Amino acid sequence: EIFRFVQMQPAEILSGDADLPMKVMQEEDRNGLVLRNFASEAVMAWAKEFCALGEPVADQLCYYEGYKAQAGETFEQQLKRQLVEDMKECGQALADDKVVKQGTEMARGSPAAVEQLLELLTRLMRLHQQCCGEEDLRWKVKIQINQNGACTKFHDDLVEVRLAMALTGDGTVLADNRQVDWDFYKSCEGVIPALQQKPDASAQEASVMVEEWNQRLCKEEFVLNAGDVAVMKGGKLTDHPCLHRAPYSAGEDTEPVRLLINVDRIPQDELQQFIDMDFGEGEEEEEVQEASEAPAEKETPDSSLLPVTVLSGFLGAGKTTLLTHVLQNQEGLRVAVVVNDMAEVNIDGMLVKGTKILQGQDKMVEMQNGCICCTLREDLIENVTKLAEEKRFDYLLIESTGISEPMPVATTFVHEHDGRKLLGSVARLDTLVTVVDAVNFLKDYQKTDTLQDRQLGAEKTDRRTIAQLLADQVECANLILLNKVDLVSESDAKHLEGVLKKLNPKAKVIRSTYSKVDLKQLLNTKSFDIEEAEQMPGWYQELQGNHVPETEEYGISSLVYREKRPFHPTRLDKLLNNGLDGILRSKGILYVAGVDRALVWHQAGAVLSIDQGAPWQHDVEELEPRQEVVFIGQDLEKNSLKQRLEKALLTEEEMQLGPVEWAKWPNTFRPRSGKDRRKRLAKAARVVQNKMKKQKTATEAAA
Repeated sequence: EIFRFVQMQPAEILSGDADLPMKVMQEEDRNGLVLRNFASEAVMAWAKEFCALGEPVADQLCYYEGYKAQAGETFEQQLKRQLVEDMKECGQALADDKVVKQGTEMARGSPAAVEQLLELLTRLMRLHQQCCGEEDLRWKVKIQINQNGACTKFHDDLVEVRLAMALTGDGTVLADNRQVDWDFYKSCEGVIPALQQKPDASAQEASVMVEEWNQRLCKEEFVLNAGDVAVMKGGKLTDHPCLHRAPYSAGEDTEPVRLLINVDRIPQDELQQFIDMDFGEGEEEEEVQEASEAPAEKETPDSSLLPVTVLSGFLGAGKTTLLTHVLQNQEGLRVAVVVNDMAEVNIDGMLVKGTKILQGQDKMVEMQNGCICCTLREDLIENVTKLAEEKRFDYLLIESTGISEPMPVATTFVHEHDGRKLLGSVARLDTLVTVVDAVNFLKDYQKTDTLQDRQLGAEKTDRRTIAQLLADQVECANLILLNKVDLVSESDAKHLEGVLKKLNPKAKVIRSTYSKVDLKQLLNTKSFDIEEAEQMPGWYQELQGNHVPETEEYGISSLVYREKRPFHPTRLDKLLNNGLDGILRSKGILYVAGVDRALVWHQAGAVLSIDQGAPWQHDVEELEPRQEVVFIGQDLEKNSLKQRLEKALLTEEEMQLGPVEWAKWPNTFRPRSGKDRRKRLAKAARVVQNKMKKQKTATEAAA
């Protein structure tokens, strides 16, 4: 059995071994614990009667340890006070609306039931402590009443342990881990392909697709009863976490009669981000009231505006990886995406679609062959306006090209300029994120070369350094993601953090590997202050039209390489070891003989990674075997680069041998540990760079 089921007595947390929860959670071959009949019949009877009132009681109550707590309160005392206040407010509203009669138990806030509910929550918290110890974590308790739109597809949580319990209505559904097709689950990368292929599916059609996907993933499942509690291992604790889903009765366009309790514990340094996510709007209103003596009050963000997060950062920092991470973990948000790539083929857009991470209700707009801060600025305004006016999306993500400066993009979110309507009336800039490459940032930033020294096409009067672009990207952000910290030492990471904080003291700096970060740090933070930013001189320069497209300003161009023939693994490996001179960034899809799936190529500076992609499928156009890579660099010698690539392809004679013979060849590109390969290639790239530097020094000395 993958789950341990324990029959509980209502008055006891555990019968028998009090250490059972911790023992079960430590067993590697189990990913959860289910305790039967954990809740009392009395509190369940109240929940059933209360939820039967329907829409008038629909609500989501969130309680965070320390948030709006009174001096000296423990969390149990805080929780009791706040829950009593919320239920009294709800009872009064029900009475005022004549849903219940004045003077009844519910009109008075259900005091007896609240006491029973508090006793249950206390027992749940003690159970959680038994399962994951006494680390420096803070409580979060969420009570969802008659909430629809829940995630009805099997998924896991990015936590160590989560408790879930329904007091009335259909319970949580757990996958039987013995029956899960983990290869299928990982290949789907958190999405349902059928929904992606039919984004306009009706709610009924989408429901059928979800059910079919769930059945494909796992044939057997456990359905919890009301009163049972599930203790579920999350993705932070195991590679095979507890997969679970909401009952279909709580999905989109439903009217569930259900009360669900979730109990989590959150690291102290992440707590404020969760609070901002759930209470950001109310918190800002409170701050405005307290700041009434200030000369000017800030307005609460208009909830009718489409919230936007802009992802910025230099070439290869990890923006597309971050976008992929966000979309894979969006948890029910209907997301629109604008992806910008300067090349004639939008490789970022292709990779987003190729990884199949867009949900059926999501949408992507591709903008290419220019940068959104100037060449495509009008297109950006038009596309965002259309997306906002559709009223179908909860959130918009904009990934700018790696050579874009974020300031011109941000200026489009003012209401108007010189009588010209911009985006401020339909959308609001919520968060401006700059992704920083921990490996390469200081290598460029610490150099004194000007744009002219690098021969990047700058005007004679322009004495800015190449580091200026990096500084511009950092100084405008309110969140800086220091990425690829796994490839640098701790001392180097701390030093770079110091530089970033010096450049932008007000921005929050967080570390990441493969751009993985808590989404509450990126979405609905309400942290970008456009009024403060508008006072920066650079804003007015951009509004006056003084921006020059990056492709002209920095002399950066691109080459798109397409080919149907596969690469020979040995010749391709030799090509990589010899280095790719002048390439700032390369990205795309590789077809290597002897490998039955696409390889996703990412190269920037000293870091090259080649990761596994989707299996080749000859009957699916997007997954037909091919080469499709874009190379971005300074003063590219395109013909020479193309010739070198073609020499690494299979010859006509080798093509005739076929896949059976190809599979016998030595091949360093077959699947292996992504992290090990990434570091190996990074080391190889540095060796090549050092070799080139020595050769250059020797040549100059001889001259």
